[in-house]
Amino acid sequence: MLLTGIATGIDFAFPAFSAHLPLLPYSLAAGITAWFFGFQPGLLVSLLSVLVVGSFFLPNQSFSADLVGLLRLALAGCITAMICWLIDRRTHTRQLIEAQKNHAEEQQQRLQAMLSSAARIAGMGSWEYDIVHDRLEWDDETIRIFGVTREAFGGNIASFFALVHPDDLDALKAMQVRALASHGIIEMEYRIVRPDGTQRRVYDRGQVTRHEAGKPAQATGMMMDVTEQRRAEEARREIEDRFRAIFENSAVGIALTNPNGVFTAANHAYQRMVGYTEDELRSLSFIDITYEEDRPVNLELRAQLWQGRLQQFQMEKRYRHKDGRLFWARNTVSLAPGTETTPRFGMAIVEDITEQRLLEEQLRQSQKMEAVGRLAGGVAHDFNNMLNVIMGHCEILQEKLTAEDPVRKKVEKIEAAAERAANLTRQLLAFSRKQILLLRIMDLNATIGQMRSMMSSLIGDDVELVIRTGRDPGYVKADPGQIEQVVMNLIVNARDALTQGGQVVIETSSLEINDENLADHRPVPTGSYITLSVSDTGCGIKPEIMPHIFEPFYTTKEQGRGTGLGLSIVYGIIQQSDGHIRVASEPGSGTTFTIYLPCTNGHPAKIAEGAGECIADGGSETILIAEDELLVSEFTRTMLESAGYTVLEAHNGQEAIEIAKEHNGHIDLLLTDVLMSGGTNGLELAARLSSLRPELKVLYMTGYTADLIGRNHIADLQNRLLQKPFTANALRRRIREVLSGA
Repeated sequence: MLLTGIATGIDFAFPAFSAHLPLLPYSLAAGITAWFFGFQPGLLVSLLSVLVVGSFFLPNQSFSADLVGLLRLALAGCITAMICWLIDRRTHTRQLIEAQKNHAEEQQQRLQAMLSSAARIAGMGSWEYDIVHDRLEWDDETIRIFGVTREAFGGNIASFFALVHPDDLDALKAMQVRALASHGIIEMEYRIVRPDGTQRRVYDRGQVTRHEAGKPAQATGMMMDVTEQRRAEEARREIEDRFRAIFENSAVGIALTNPNGVFTAANHAYQRMVGYTEDELRSLSFIDITYEEDRPVNLELRAQLWQGRLQQFQMEKRYRHKDGRLFWARNTVSLAPGTETTPRFGMAIVEDITEQRLLEEQLRQSQKMEAVGRLAGGVAHDFNNMLNVIMGHCEILQEKLTAEDPVRKKVEKIEAAAERAANLTRQLLAFSRKQILLLRIMDLNATIGQMRSMMSSLIGDDVELVIRTGRDPGYVKADPGQIEQVVMNLIVNARDALTQGGQVVIETSSLEINDENLADHRPVPTGSYITLSVSDTGCGIKPEIMPHIFEPFYTTKEQGRGTGLGLSIVYGIIQQSDGHIRVASEPGSGTTFTIYLPCTNGHPAKIAEGAGECIADGGSETILIAEDELLVSEFTRTMLESAGYTVLEAHNGQEAIEIAKEHNGHIDLLLTDVLMSGGTNGLELAARLSSLRPELKVLYMTGYTADLIGRNHIADLQNRLLQKPFTANALRRRIREVLSGA
């Protein structure tokens, strides 16, 4: 409307102009309106222009002429408005297209920058190869991966090959040939050598495109520096290999279990321990091979572990081997943390402690036996002194009573009871390893052969006796009498195990125990041995009884069939002889006792002719008695004085020394108890008196002296030892032997 008003103003202002061209300003107004505001506003301006012109500038013309002019004005305005609008639309469209193009280019640049940034962050580069013209283009990341500059890179396949590690080049070329000839996929991992000499490993993947004729035209792809990734994988593999080596070669058992307790892996040591292969274990739970009595504690500890109340736990429990036997093991169990893809798992480190348990039990048994032995030895020592007095006075009474005297019978019964009591004390001393062993080299095979008839009569006619001695002589250093007692006790034990006949087998052999067979003979250490085994086909020994069989006075026999000292004596004698004893038994299948005695060099000494001949009783020499037990001292004095000897009596070592110093006459013999109160024992007394009276001979009385004298001195003193309790005749004979130098 404004433009129409302006056009009208022009016509009024310039009448001469409006008279000839009154429509021109209005056409321009319509065109300008259409150009800026669109076709419809331009059309409206055209209509208004027609009304204005018709009203003000064409009043004197004819109606027809006026109508034609107005129509022309309207048509001209419409055409002008249309043309201006179309021109405006084209211009606007062109501007819009240009803006969209600019926006798209900006978006593409932004995406390209983002892609380049992502590729740089990921270490991934791209490449494009024009096969026909041999032009190779790399992006910035590929340039960075190869460590070259864009100017220095030749931009062809030869420049690329020059950077590939020589050892990988042939394989890369062969792969490219195959890709061009077949499927068109290029994929390989290879090494490159940068200009500075450093090596990197890259992963390369591309695709070959072909012309319509099928010939290769172009290849595009991407590559990534995987050096650090491969180093990490190599380090992980090295750790895994190291763990696998430790796992498989560990001396202790290692087992892995899932949350349900089912085995997932087990090393060789664990498989050997339980007797199952790894495949067999994968179908078993740890509880399946745990001894029934140990399961509740094991399950409770495991529950606390998986609930997080324990970081790890350790327990000693029994496993049941595949063959059914039980063995002890120490288990240290912990949890390994899981990941997003793997759950937590349990890991048990298992150590077989069966042997340790056995040694601990043997130590406890040995300590218990040692304690009982000390008690038994102490009792036997005091008891022997009392028996010595009883038996000695019985002997004195018998000498004074006639054979017809009724009192003599009573005295003989007292003496018999004392003899049985003395035998019991000897057994206690044998068990406590406090008796005197007269050691000499002996042939065990010969001893067994000499005992055949005695053993046959002992076991009876309904039991078969089988004796197998080794081909080589079985030389050992032992007390023959004590070894015979060991054999007899084992024979009696075997006979009592046979309720309805059977077989007893006695066997000797030479054995060398080394590292290879040590486990079969534990706890016997390595060395050379002569073994003596006594086997029976009897009822066997129950497992709960086995730990007690060597305890004194322990017996499963009915009353009257044993004192419970037989095996205790065997144990004591063998221990005192530096030997060992093992027992193997199965209820219902019999028992085997095996004795190991150390081999010795040398041969048994021949017994001199005339040895053991009786020497006349009595004499006139002077004897110094040193005995702290008053009753024994008085009895001994009486015996010696009745045999014609002059007796000097002392009740301890110090008193004996004073007497020896003050006595003016000759002292021929010192008769001393080895173990005395007062601070000076018999050995010390003899040593001190030998400096005062070098000619003095010594006879020791003993009932409990093995520890005091020592094994190394017993052989030297065995001809100067008198075992308590002794008789008057034995005392007088031994004194004559010492005084005569026999």
